[in-house]
Amino acid sequence: MPCQVRQYDRLFSTPLPGKDHEDGDFLKDLNPDSLKVIDTAMVEPSIAHLAAGSHVQFERIGYFYSDPVESKPGQLVFNRVVTLRDNWAAAAAPAENAKAAGGKGKQPATAAAPAGGGPDVENIRRLDIRVGKILSAEQHPDADSLYVEKIDLGDAEGPRTIVSGLAKYIPLEDLQGRMCTVLCNLKPAKMRGVVSEGMVLCGANDDTNTVELLEPPADAAVGERITVDGFDAPDPDPVLKSKTQQKVWPAVAEDLKADGGGVATYQGKQLKTSAGALKCASLTDCPIG
Repeated sequence: MPCQVRQYDRLFSTPLPGKDHEDGDFLKDLNPDSLKVIDTAMVEPSIAHLAAGSHVQFERIGYFYSDPVESKPGQLVFNRVVTLRDNWAAAAAPAENAKAAGGKGKQPATAAAPAGGGPDVENIRRLDIRVGKILSAEQHPDADSLYVEKIDLGDAEGPRTIVSGLAKYIPLEDLQGRMCTVLCNLKPAKMRGVVSEGMVLCGANDDTNTVELLEPPADAAVGERITVDGFDAPDPDPVLKSKTQQKVWPAVAEDLKADGGGVATYQGKQLKTSAGALKCASLTDCPIG
């Protein structure tokens, strides 16, 4: 006998909606097949008088229940509540099989690229902190306290635009060509009309109103990712944009300090490049942010 079947599936096409979009728009990851309504389905007559809200299994398709409001004898409506397979696991299987075969074969276009970070990684390792070189710096056209810098961070796309609140502390001419340290995976933010793609890290002494760049050694490689003694290699999130991800940086910043020698530390462990430690020029025993 005929009936209507509503096959519900996952609302989103990815486990982390919005994560792979620069603007964080989760609506771009809506699953177009999250609901399929089949008006011409056929079921066995044995369930013709099934009570509303009853559960049944349709073989090879999933578990359904008769709609408690719209289903009635002669006009049955069934809603799927559980599928018989994990669609995401099925989509990932070809990639895993290719890996097991030594990487041969193409990965399906729908398979997501591996992403770093995540809640199982220590917060400090979720940050993408890199060596940068300031190529140019100028006054923000609409804010006296802000600079707009072009910083080489080793990106294939070229230098990033970064807005920083250093205008009250460091003269423009002192920034040109300087090596610096940049937090690169913050969510891009518009600051007085200019989109900033990172944050320049500095040491600060509130008592003396002094701010200094956190500097890598002069021979450090531009784009090199910063490591921390005692921790595994960084495994950063692509972008810290969800509400949960945006808590990562504040949590790390609480334990990020320059020690008595001006060396940057996290929980007492040094921040380093392959050429040596990060330091503030003269500030000691101060927070870094």
